[in-house]
Amino acid sequence: MREIQNLLAITDEAIASYNGSLTEIEKLEIELQENEKELKRLEELLELYEDVRIVLQELAETTRAQVCSDLEHVVTLCLQAVFDDRYSFEIEIDTSRNNTVIEFYVVKTTKGVVTKRPPEDSMGGGTVDTCAIGLRFGLLQILNPKPMGPIILDEPAKMVSAARINAIASLLQELTGMFKKQTILVTHHNSIIDIVDHLIFYEEVDGYTRVETA
Repeated sequence: MREIQNLLAITDEAIASYNGSLTEIEKLEIELQENEKELKRLEELLELYEDVRIVLQELAETTRAQVCSDLEHVVTLCLQAVFDDRYSFEIEIDTSRNNTVIEFYVVKTTKGVVTKRPPEDSMGGGTVDTCAIGLRFGLLQILNPKPMGPIILDEPAKMVSAARINAIASLLQELTGMFKKQTILVTHHNSIIDIVDHLIFYEEVDGYTRVETA
């Protein structure tokens, strides 16, 4: 009789253990299902993030290309106004390992022969000054919001040869009118002085600065 009772007790324990295992298995199955749902959600979210990243990257590249094109156009017009139609301006951007390198080039095409050099290596300082003027005004076209206040140019033609000063003066006059931007010029060139609307002369006399308006 005692053996039967022991056997029944063991059987009851086995059944209870089995039922407990079933309950635990059910819980694990529920957790597994929830984890699978969460995994699927995360995979979908990751896929969405990747799609967004690709779109943003393409948008950035498109925007960057448009910005470069606008700047190239403005500076090219400046070079051609000061020098001649053989000159153009190019911007090259190299992005690798999360580093971006931007290079500026002046391109000259003569009878099918193309030379491409940095502005500082092209026809001396006059090219650098012309490119700098073009870039400053070109930025007005692409910056958003537009910068407030005037453009200040300190000796914008300091390296330009005497033969091209008149061309630089005409260029500055045309750019200020085109972009409708007040420009403050610091210069000693008479050709540039002749294009301004309001003149202020500074002169050092006996250790003092004398200011005179025209």
